[in-house]
Amino acid sequence: MGELDWLLAEYLKIMPVLDPAQARLAVGLWRLLAEGTPVTAPALAGRLGVPEQQVAAALDGVLAGTHHQDNQGRIIAFWGLSLPEMPSPHRLTVDGKTLYAWCAPDTLWLPRVLGKTIAVQSSLETTGQPISLLLGPDGIQENSADGAVVSFVRARGKSVGDAVAAVMSSCCRDQLFFSSGQAAGHWAEAQGREDIAVFPVEQAIDGAGRFIEALVGSALHGRVSVELRSVPDCPNLARAREALQAALADLGLPAVVTEVVGDYPSPSILVNGVDVMGGSGDGPAACRLDLPTGGRIRAALRQAMGAESATAATEPSLADCWAQPGNAIRTDRPRRAEQLPDRLRQVHRAILRHFAATGTAPSGADIRTAVNTAELDTANALRELARQDLVAVDSAGRLVAAYPFSPTPTPHVVSLGDVEVFAMCAIDALGMPFMLGTDAVITSVDPHTGQPVRVTITNGAATFQLTEAVIVYAATGTTGRSVDTCCSTINFFTNASNAQAWIAAHPGLAATVLDQDQAVTLGRDIFEPLLASGRHPAPPARPLSNRTKVPHMDDSVKGQQFTAMVAAATRGRVLIPIPFNPDTVWGTKPRHHIRGTVNNIGVRGVVEPDGHGFAFTLGPAWLRGCGLAVGDTVTVTIEPEGPQRDDLAEDVAAALETHPQAAAFFDSLAQFYRRAYLRWIDATKRRPDQRPQRIAEMVQLLEAGHKERPQP
Repeated sequence: MGELDWLLAEYLKIMPVLDPAQARLAVGLWRLLAEGTPVTAPALAGRLGVPEQQVAAALDGVLAGTHHQDNQGRIIAFWGLSLPEMPSPHRLTVDGKTLYAWCAPDTLWLPRVLGKTIAVQSSLETTGQPISLLLGPDGIQENSADGAVVSFVRARGKSVGDAVAAVMSSCCRDQLFFSSGQAAGHWAEAQGREDIAVFPVEQAIDGAGRFIEALVGSALHGRVSVELRSVPDCPNLARAREALQAALADLGLPAVVTEVVGDYPSPSILVNGVDVMGGSGDGPAACRLDLPTGGRIRAALRQAMGAESATAATEPSLADCWAQPGNAIRTDRPRRAEQLPDRLRQVHRAILRHFAATGTAPSGADIRTAVNTAELDTANALRELARQDLVAVDSAGRLVAAYPFSPTPTPHVVSLGDVEVFAMCAIDALGMPFMLGTDAVITSVDPHTGQPVRVTITNGAATFQLTEAVIVYAATGTTGRSVDTCCSTINFFTNASNAQAWIAAHPGLAATVLDQDQAVTLGRDIFEPLLASGRHPAPPARPLSNRTKVPHMDDSVKGQQFTAMVAAATRGRVLIPIPFNPDTVWGTKPRHHIRGTVNNIGVRGVVEPDGHGFAFTLGPAWLRGCGLAVGDTVTVTIEPEGPQRDDLAEDVAAALETHPQAAAFFDSLAQFYRRAYLRWIDATKRRPDQRPQRIAEMVQLLEAGHKERPQP
């Protein structure tokens, strides 16, 4: 997993988990705000055709802290996009209207969300020179500053709960455009910022697209939303529901169905907010005389489907996959895979093995090479696999899921030896090691509290770091693909109380809480058979305990947890003393770059001698809103920030081992510089003969005290 994917995964851990209805609401709010006027909850509800109380509940609940209102209670800023009332250095022109992005990275994903071409005007930090971009939904069209890069502040804490103004003044103010990576690195060093990562604009656009897909992708692909409204105990509700389910089954439409009970003309069926019988769907509670008919439902669904109907018509219903209410994942996936034709099963396995070996989705050429068939129509093969919901593809035929793997960042990161991959959901993460026959470490996050959850699987036995952790097993609809209906709602929780609170905040879900043994058994039963017969061992499929790295540091030694008393430091900072000698525990270094948490809030810093032992500091920006004061006792978890020596490829580790001066300087560098050297070396995959030359050059530069390669 690359640095950008890792960073985006960390962002996703502090983002709210949105079900499809909430994702549609978020996208609708962005698009309505982009029309240039303040947005009210009734206006948003009217635009989306949903009850106003549903909008209010989302804004006060899962989306709390993501928007800012004027003195009339109207929304003028939402999650990266602002009206002129809240300007920033990043000005946008959308359909002739002036808007503002909160930070440089926000300018890169907004075109995809809005579905529009956006003109961006900003400036390059340190030089003040202007930068102009023309960005469309599919990527960059014009860039006035070749070589420009974008800075990202690494995620820390549950910042989505902060007030908008606080986010814009802390995190967003340091996410900027720079003329080059070197300029950004010098700026970060001058600011004393160890939490800055920098990427070229083009790469950042690609990453931003994957991030927004992971966050609200279900609302960006034309998925049809269906709402069934009724009064309590409506005598005609069952007949309307049957007609709706029959229409959905006939069309094979991956729709999200929401049933709402209230004061409505009853029963009413709304497709994308439009009553199928031509009414508004609103009005006093009353029994309808014009009951929704199958023909009118099908006509409304076909109109909403548009061009998507050709590919969506064969997507299967989830009804046959639910063993009981709340069992939202395909427990019959092994049977579906077993029944595939031999060649198609080879393709399926090749896809899974490629993900396991690389952490990325395979290309068509990768698949053809793996199955040794140059004439294979990979697009058709993917469509066939998608019909069985063994994979999922978007409208362009690109993989968006290959259960259990995700090609885009998710909150569930699975470490398989030397490769890190993303899992589609918590159950997929637990099943992955059994499918591959390997040990694994799973890191995820409780979506209700933002607290981390860690699971280690060794020799087929799972150990949860938190003994009270549970898994919520839930779905948002009764028809459609797993990626649309349940992947975002199957998550780890630190305890059952948090799980139940999250379920209560998402009343539209069919959900149940699984204990650890139930979840592990379910994951194993679903995924272990997929590669069980004739398994071809992928490169990472080896026990973690048998990895050969030089030198090796056991994971239990890396991570250190302790309590400490906050002490005063200079310039508004505080000091966190550590009760051990890092040179003894982690190996001797001039300074130890670390990452971890303080009271469950993410932190990165440098451990150095402080005259009485060792400590690291927290600056004013980090302290803002954290509620820490000198004299407080805090719980601290820290580990060396990678890449460490035992994380390096063997040839790189061996070169440093034989050049102690270079190794010592490498160990002293911030992660930004270490990763830059390693990316440069790894960029030789197509010219492997250059790799030894670059390793030797890196050693020479390190021995000469160069933090980074001089710009050519």
